[in-house]
Amino acid sequence: MVFGLDPRDSIGFRPDSPTRSARASAWDSGGLRSRRVTTRRTSAPVLRTFCVKPTAVHVEGKAGVLSFPALGAVLGETDVPAVVGNSNYWRESSRPLPSLLFIAPMILVYELGILLLGPQAARNGADVWLRSGLESLGFAQHFLLPMLTCGLLLAWHHHRRERWTVDTTVIGGMAVESAAFGVLLLLAAKAISLVVATPAAFELSRSPWTSPGLGRVIGYLGAGIYEELMFRLLLLPPAMAGLAALGLGRRWSCWWAGLATSLLFAAAHYQVDLELFGTAVHWYGEPFRAGTFLFRVLAGGFFSALFLLRGFGIAAGAHALYDILVVLL
Repeated sequence: MVFGLDPRDSIGFRPDSPTRSARASAWDSGGLRSRRVTTRRTSAPVLRTFCVKPTAVHVEGKAGVLSFPALGAVLGETDVPAVVGNSNYWRESSRPLPSLLFIAPMILVYELGILLLGPQAARNGADVWLRSGLESLGFAQHFLLPMLTCGLLLAWHHHRRERWTVDTTVIGGMAVESAAFGVLLLLAAKAISLVVATPAAFELSRSPWTSPGLGRVIGYLGAGIYEELMFRLLLLPPAMAGLAALGLGRRWSCWWAGLATSLLFAAAHYQVDLELFGTAVHWYGEPFRAGTFLFRVLAGGFFSALFLLRGFGIAAGAHALYDILVVLL
């Protein structure tokens, strides 16, 4: 068994292991100091502990594991152990490379649908903003944004020092899990609509103009990918790291960063017309309503939790499937 409250106090202990050697290494990541202690036996499997200051404890061995792999990756941890139970699925599905394989068909359908349907497949706001930013830098190629998305996930996978193999059997499980979270959010939306007297379900993503059914379905595939890319993958980890650098603990950094990005996520869906420093700013969206804004803040927090605890693929899949369910149901 292993006990650890602080990295300096981490102890690897096996009663039946009289001969063992210990190796410890300390490193800083995002303002958090971590320490890894590895204990080896000469004739038994490796027992490892991974403790992140101040109180996070991970135990791997026959007794099982307690871990939040995606959260560890966001905070810069490497060599994160698996979790208890069906460790292969829960560990594998949270990794960036399986996430990329899971969302790749959605990216392909969305990008090809945009080309084939033209104006009938309206882009979502996050897609428009990201592409506008690239165009302002002189990069206007159609497939550049999806290529950068894939490259970012591959770079994240490399940064985690993960193995470059994937158990493809988890992809189906990721689809089922994403659908389950999408249905859960849909039920929550219907319940909230009964309280605030708004439409039966909220659309999380709005396009700049109305599009037919097939075009909207294709557009919402892109919303699941690019809104999660923008608000979770690109904004949430830097916000967490910045708050941690200011002295907040890891837990409070997660809470406040999740709240801030959820507020931005919600506000991004509403129309804005103002003049800023002599420049007219027009932001496409729907008229502001308190009920839909509150729901989108809660939905943003929900997707932030999925991103941190289950990885990018599950968050993007649940987001896209929720939007599609709203259209179909």
